[in-house]
Amino acid sequence: MADIYLMRHGQTQLNVEHRFQGRADIPLNEKGLRQAAEAGRALRAAGIVPDRIYTSPLRRAMQTAEAAFGLPEEKLIRDDRLAEITFGWVDACPRDQIPDGFADTFFHHPDTYIPPENGETYEDVLARARSIVKDLRREQSPGTIFVVSHAGISHAILNILTQAPLLEFWTYKIENCGVLRLHLVPTERRRKNPGREDAGPQGSGYDWFEEIFHGFAKNSAEENR
Repeated sequence: MADIYLMRHGQTQLNVEHRFQGRADIPLNEKGLRQAAEAGRALRAAGIVPDRIYTSPLRRAMQTAEAAFGLPEEKLIRDDRLAEITFGWVDACPRDQIPDGFADTFFHHPDTYIPPENGETYEDVLARARSIVKDLRREQSPGTIFVVSHAGISHAILNILTQAPLLEFWTYKIENCGVLRLHLVPTERRRKNPGREDAGPQGSGYDWFEEIFHGFAKNSAEENR
Protein backbone atom coordinates (compact mmCIF):
# COMPACT_ATOMS: atom_id res chain seq x y z
CA MET A 1 0.00 0.00 0.00
CA ALA A 2 1.21 3.52 -0.73
CA ASP A 3 2.61 5.85 1.93
CA ILE A 4 0.03 8.63 2.26
CA TYR A 5 0.69 12.14 3.60
CA LEU A 6 -1.74 14.98 4.27
CA MET A 7 -0.46 18.56 3.98
CA ARG A 8 -2.16 21.88 4.68
CA HIS A 9 -1.46 24.92 2.50
CA GLY A 10 0.84 27.80 3.48
CA GLN A 11 -0.18 31.18 4.78
CA THR A 12 -2.35 33.61 2.79
CA GLN A 13 -3.25 37.22 3.39
CA LEU A 14 -6.72 36.16 4.50
CA ASN A 15 -5.08 34.00 7.19
CA VAL A 16 -3.31 37.11 8.42
CA GLU A 17 -6.60 39.03 8.42
CA HIS A 18 -8.36 36.29 10.40
CA ARG A 19 -10.97 35.68 7.69
CA PHE A 20 -12.83 32.50 6.80
CA GLN A 21 -11.33 31.75 3.38
CA GLY A 22 -13.62 28.96 2.24
CA ARG A 23 -13.69 28.82 -1.56
CA ALA A 24 -12.12 32.26 -2.03
CA ASP A 25 -9.39 31.49 -4.57
CA ILE A 26 -6.50 33.57 -3.34
CA PRO A 27 -2.76 32.89 -3.62
CA LEU A 28 -0.20 32.33 -0.91
CA ASN A 29 1.49 35.43 0.42
CA GLU A 30 5.30 35.68 0.44
CA LYS A 31 5.50 34.10 3.87
CA GLY A 32 3.30 31.22 2.71
CA LEU A 33 5.59 30.57 -0.25
CA ARG A 34 8.61 30.51 2.08
CA GLN A 35 6.77 28.15 4.44
CA ALA A 36 6.03 25.73 1.61
CA ALA A 37 9.62 25.80 0.38
CA GLU A 38 10.93 25.20 3.91
CA ALA A 39 8.52 22.32 4.45
CA GLY A 40 9.65 20.77 1.18
CA ARG A 41 13.31 20.99 2.22
CA ALA A 42 12.54 19.37 5.58
CA LEU A 43 10.63 16.54 3.91
CA ARG A 44 13.42 15.88 1.40
CA ALA A 45 15.96 15.85 4.22
CA ALA A 46 13.84 13.14 5.85
CA GLY A 47 13.81 11.16 2.61
CA ILE A 48 10.14 11.86 1.88
CA VAL A 49 9.59 12.64 -1.80
CA PRO A 50 6.15 12.33 -3.43
CA ASP A 51 5.47 10.12 -6.42
CA ARG A 52 1.94 11.48 -6.84
CA ILE A 53 0.37 14.68 -5.55
CA TYR A 54 -3.36 15.26 -5.23
CA THR A 55 -4.38 18.84 -4.54
CA SER A 56 -7.38 20.99 -3.95
CA PRO A 57 -8.19 23.02 -7.10
CA LEU A 58 -7.75 26.25 -5.11
CA ARG A 59 -4.59 28.24 -5.80
CA ARG A 60 -3.27 28.31 -2.25
CA ALA A 61 -3.08 24.51 -2.20
CA MET A 62 -1.61 24.15 -5.69
CA GLN A 63 1.00 26.83 -5.00
CA THR A 64 1.97 25.02 -1.79
CA ALA A 65 2.56 21.79 -3.72
CA GLU A 66 4.53 23.61 -6.42
CA ALA A 67 6.73 25.49 -3.94
CA ALA A 68 7.30 22.49 -1.68
CA PHE A 69 8.07 19.91 -4.34
CA GLY A 70 9.24 21.90 -7.35
CA LEU A 71 6.61 20.52 -9.68
CA PRO A 72 4.67 22.53 -12.27
CA GLU A 73 0.90 22.81 -11.99
CA GLU A 74 0.30 20.35 -14.83
CA LYS A 75 1.96 17.58 -12.80
CA LEU A 76 -0.54 17.96 -9.95
CA ILE A 77 -3.72 15.88 -9.80
CA ARG A 78 -6.55 18.25 -8.92
CA ASP A 79 -9.50 16.83 -7.03
CA ASP A 80 -12.55 19.02 -6.36
CA ARG A 81 -13.36 16.98 -3.25
CA LEU A 82 -10.24 18.46 -1.61
CA ALA A 83 -11.52 22.06 -1.83
CA GLU A 84 -12.11 23.85 1.44
CA ILE A 85 -15.50 23.89 3.14
CA THR A 86 -17.45 26.84 1.80
CA PHE A 87 -19.16 29.34 4.07
CA GLY A 88 -21.33 30.84 1.36
CA TRP A 89 -21.41 34.64 1.58
CA VAL A 90 -19.05 34.50 4.58
CA ASP A 91 -16.16 33.32 2.37
CA ALA A 92 -13.43 36.03 2.61
CA CYS A 93 -15.82 38.35 4.47
CA PRO A 94 -14.15 40.77 6.94
CA ARG A 95 -14.59 39.46 10.48
CA ASP A 96 -16.40 42.60 11.63
CA GLN A 97 -19.14 41.87 9.07
CA ILE A 98 -19.76 38.30 10.22
CA PRO A 99 -22.71 37.70 12.59
CA ASP A 100 -21.88 37.63 16.29
CA GLY A 101 -21.22 34.13 17.53
CA PHE A 102 -20.62 32.64 14.07
CA ALA A 103 -16.99 31.65 14.69
CA ASP A 104 -17.71 30.35 18.20
CA THR A 105 -20.53 28.14 16.94
CA PHE A 106 -18.55 26.86 13.97
CA PHE A 107 -15.47 25.91 15.99
CA HIS A 108 -16.84 25.03 19.41
CA HIS A 109 -20.41 23.88 18.77
CA PRO A 110 -20.31 22.12 15.40
CA ASP A 111 -23.37 20.06 16.33
CA THR A 112 -25.49 23.25 16.25
CA TYR A 113 -23.80 24.94 13.27
CA ILE A 114 -26.13 26.11 10.51
CA PRO A 115 -24.24 27.35 7.43
CA PRO A 116 -25.00 30.66 5.71
CA GLU A 117 -26.84 30.59 2.41
CA ASN A 118 -24.93 28.46 -0.14
CA GLY A 119 -22.58 27.22 2.59
CA GLU A 120 -21.78 23.61 3.41
CA THR A 121 -22.82 21.72 6.51
CA TYR A 122 -20.39 19.60 8.49
CA GLU A 123 -22.04 16.53 7.00
CA ASP A 124 -21.39 17.88 3.50
CA VAL A 125 -17.65 18.15 4.11
CA LEU A 126 -17.56 14.83 5.97
CA ALA A 127 -19.23 13.15 3.00
CA ARG A 128 -16.44 14.45 0.74
CA ALA A 129 -13.83 13.29 3.22
CA ARG A 130 -15.44 9.86 3.44
CA SER A 131 -15.20 9.49 -0.33
CA ILE A 132 -11.55 10.62 -0.34
CA VAL A 133 -10.57 8.15 2.39
CA LYS A 134 -12.36 5.34 0.58
CA ASP A 135 -10.31 6.03 -2.56
CA LEU A 136 -7.05 6.39 -0.62
CA ARG A 137 -7.67 3.06 1.07
CA ARG A 138 -7.81 1.47 -2.38
CA GLU A 139 -4.36 2.78 -3.36
CA GLN A 140 -2.41 -0.44 -3.79
CA SER A 141 0.46 0.86 -5.92
CA PRO A 142 3.70 1.37 -4.00
CA GLY A 143 5.06 4.87 -3.67
CA THR A 144 4.44 8.08 -1.78
CA ILE A 145 1.23 10.05 -2.16
CA PHE A 146 0.71 13.62 -0.94
CA VAL A 147 -2.73 15.15 -0.46
CA VAL A 148 -2.40 18.95 -0.28
CA SER A 149 -5.48 20.80 0.87
CA HIS A 150 -6.98 22.91 3.68
CA ALA A 151 -7.69 22.89 7.40
CA GLY A 152 -11.40 22.10 7.20
CA ILE A 153 -11.26 19.19 4.75
CA SER A 154 -8.10 17.87 6.44
CA HIS A 155 -9.87 17.78 9.81
CA ALA A 156 -12.79 16.03 8.14
CA ILE A 157 -10.41 13.36 6.81
CA LEU A 158 -8.96 12.86 10.30
CA ASN A 159 -12.47 12.67 11.72
CA ILE A 160 -13.34 9.89 9.27
CA LEU A 161 -10.11 8.03 10.08
CA THR A 162 -10.57 8.17 13.85
CA GLN A 163 -14.36 8.00 13.87
CA ALA A 164 -14.28 10.66 16.56
CA PRO A 165 -17.45 12.51 17.64
CA LEU A 166 -18.30 15.69 15.75
CA LEU A 167 -17.58 17.75 18.87
CA GLU A 168 -13.93 16.64 18.56
CA PHE A 169 -13.68 17.79 14.93
CA TRP A 170 -11.12 20.53 15.74
CA THR A 171 -9.26 18.73 18.54
CA TYR A 172 -6.05 18.25 16.56
CA LYS A 173 -4.51 21.47 15.26
CA ILE A 174 -2.96 21.52 11.78
CA GLU A 175 -0.68 24.49 11.19
CA ASN A 176 0.11 26.06 7.82
CA CYS A 177 2.22 23.53 5.86
CA GLY A 178 1.77 20.95 8.60
CA VAL A 179 2.24 17.38 7.33
CA LEU A 180 0.63 14.23 8.73
CA ARG A 181 1.20 10.64 7.70
CA LEU A 182 -2.03 8.66 7.39
CA HIS A 183 -1.97 4.97 8.29
CA LEU A 184 -4.96 3.36 6.59
CA VAL A 185 -5.78 -0.26 7.31
CA PRO A 186 -7.01 -2.28 4.30
CA THR A 187 -10.77 -2.75 4.43
CA GLU A 188 -10.60 -6.49 5.09
CA ARG A 189 -8.37 -5.98 8.18
CA ARG A 190 -9.95 -2.81 9.52
CA ARG A 191 -11.61 -2.82 12.92
CA LYS A 192 -14.29 -0.40 14.03
CA ASN A 193 -12.48 2.53 15.62
CA PRO A 194 -14.39 3.89 18.63
CA GLY A 195 -12.39 7.11 18.87
CA ARG A 196 -9.15 8.96 18.40
CA GLU A 197 -7.75 7.82 21.71
CA ASP A 198 -7.92 4.18 20.59
CA ALA A 199 -6.18 4.68 17.26
CA GLY A 200 -2.97 2.71 17.52
CA PRO A 201 0.19 1.66 15.73
CA GLN A 202 0.32 -0.48 12.65
CA GLY A 203 -1.07 -3.93 13.27
CA SER A 204 -3.79 -2.73 15.64
CA GLY A 205 -6.47 -2.90 12.96
CA TYR A 206 -7.29 0.79 13.47
CA ASP A 207 -6.61 3.71 11.16
CA TRP A 208 -4.30 6.30 12.74
CA PHE A 209 -2.10 9.27 11.89
CA GLU A 210 1.14 10.83 13.05
CA GLU A 211 2.69 14.27 12.68
CA ILE A 212 5.69 14.41 10.34
CA PHE A 213 6.22 18.17 10.06
CA HIS A 214 4.58 20.53 12.55
CA GLY A 215 4.20 23.47 10.20
CA PHE A 216 4.11 27.14 11.13
CA ALA A 217 2.05 28.49 14.01
CA LYS A 218 -0.05 31.61 13.61
CA ASN A 219 -1.06 34.28 16.07
CA SER A 220 -4.64 33.08 16.46
CA ALA A 221 -5.96 29.60 17.19
CA GLU A 222 -8.81 30.29 14.80
CA GLU A 223 -6.98 31.43 11.64
CA ASN A 224 -8.18 28.44 9.68
CA ARG A 225 -9.10 27.36 6.16
